[in-house]
Amino acid sequence: MTGLPRFLASALVCAALGVFCVSLHELGHVVAGTLHGGSAGAFTFAGSRPRVYLQGAFTRGQKAQQAAAGSILLIGVCLPAAALLPRRRRWTMAAGVLWFFAGIELLAWLIAACLYPHGPHNDVWKFLAFSGVRPPIVILICCCLAAPWWLVFRSVRQTSESR
Repeated sequence: MTGLPRFLASALVCAALGVFCVSLHELGHVVAGTLHGGSAGAFTFAGSRPRVYLQGAFTRGQKAQQAAAGSILLIGVCLPAAALLPRRRRWTMAAGVLWFFAGIELLAWLIAACLYPHGPHNDVWKFLAFSGVRPPIVILICCCLAAPWWLVFRSVRQTSESR
């Protein structure tokens, strides 16, 4: 496959993995909400902020866990998957997309924790507001997770450069 068909196939794979990653993130919220006795009321995928709406009476601690669950599931699946994909040319792009989404998630937590309480009202803000965890702790965790993220990046980059 060469030229335009290869480009279209690559674009399709990137788009499908993007939808997979966003869905995986939202699934993390649903799983946490369900484990806390709630249910998913609605799921919105349109726009720049996909969102799942959970129904139920939750404690502050449960709300904090639900806020973090999407990111935990996304990073917990994407980073190992990117590291474990075969190091062949056809898998390099998929590993790169998974690595990218894990990195965006880490970066979002890092930036939002630095801006708290003045930042956007997203999952990080909810986690910090409901859990009582201080932002420096979240920043430290993000920095610790950056080490394996960087190692996966180096592995993916070396594979793509060796071809």
